[in-house]
Amino acid sequence: MERHEFDAAYARICEVCGARTQGELAVWIGVSQSSISDARRRSTIPAQWLLTLVTQGGINPAWALTGEGAKYLVPSELPPAPCALLLNRLTGRELEQRLQRVLSTSVTDMLAEVIREMATAPQRSPEC
Repeated sequence: MERHEFDAAYARICEVCGARTQGELAVWIGVSQSSISDARRRSTIPAQWLLTLVTQGGINPAWALTGEGAKYLVPSELPPAPCALLLNRLTGRELEQRLQRVLSTSVTDMLAEVIREMATAPQRSPEC
């Protein structure tokens, strides 16, 4: 991601989260402030941020990255309890790897693929 593209995406994410500082954004996303600094230094929006935007705020990750399309996903486009279903299906590194692989093609395609897989996969109980 080019620096100017990152700066624009970062500004959109801060706007939609209501974050004025790195600390406020870190709290909203659920990461450390140093993670925000690292992402800014690398000019990279981590896949986990995009997942949090979708699951916590219904925010369209394509809009967050590019500024194109609707800012929010409409409820009919979201699966029932998207956060719970996704976390039951994919956890930790597996989730990050899946998102990074699919993000290289298209955010919209990625969401559609994950939703399709969740709809057809047997439920597994969460590991505590």
